[in-house]
Amino acid sequence: IKVNNKKKITAIIPTKNRSEYLTKFINNCEKSFRNLNYKIIIIDASNKEHHKKNKLLLKNKKIKIIKQKTKGIQIGCCEALKYVKSKFVVFLYDDDELSKEINKIYSSNMENEDLFSFGYGIVQNINSKVKFNKLKKIEIKKSNILLSYNGTSLSQYVKLKNTNKINLPVSPVCAAYKLSFLKYWKKKIFNFTKGNLFRYYFFFKKEVGPDLLIYLFSIMKAKKINFYLPYVAKFSSHENSISIIYGPNFLRIGYWL
Repeated sequence: IKVNNKKKITAIIPTKNRSEYLTKFINNCEKSFRNLNYKIIIIDASNKEHHKKNKLLLKNKKIKIIKQKTKGIQIGCCEALKYVKSKFVVFLYDDDELSKEINKIYSSNMENEDLFSFGYGIVQNINSKVKFNKLKKIEIKKSNILLSYNGTSLSQYVKLKNTNKINLPVSPVCAAYKLSFLKYWKKKIFNFTKGNLFRYYFFFKKEVGPDLLIYLFSIMKAKKINFYLPYVAKFSSHENSISIIYGPNFLRIGYWL
């Protein structure tokens, strides 16, 4: 896979009071995005102390920091889209680690004008070292994707060509999208929750739903789905993790922080 340095891609990174993790992750991004024409937008909901530390990252001219006023990680990600000027977008965590080969995924996505590409993330302690291996791209049929979503206990497995049975991932962190598609997704989820406090509460307070709809809309619209093995990112676990598995935080349900 050749690295594409002509077309632009923007990474959206939401953060809140985790400047030490964010700084480390930005250093990782700079290495993983090598040779890419990229921009990083940090959606910062931090207090004054952490926001001041985060502003030190602005020495990299490719980074833009937006102070988030409206509470909620999903809302922050949606608001960030209006600042994106590139054709392609990725959502990233502020405390994780990317494979150095992830730039090849994004390059392939841009070169072939693919709507959607994604891969595995591996959950490990934030201080552990991950050995990222060379990535392999596989094309998957839409019908197999629908049968292999592992966001529920009813998930099934799909047998892919030249591989063992694989349970497909759910996290948007490991995926690249077209901006036009994410604007479509944003409009859909806001229309779905408009005037309905129950839906709004779960989508934007408990962070449940919008990420799943990214997958479903992608599957419906994409001509083909690219999947990469063995894994493209490390999802960090630590006492301040905010994810569906780790930590008693107010964002404990949801995948995007």
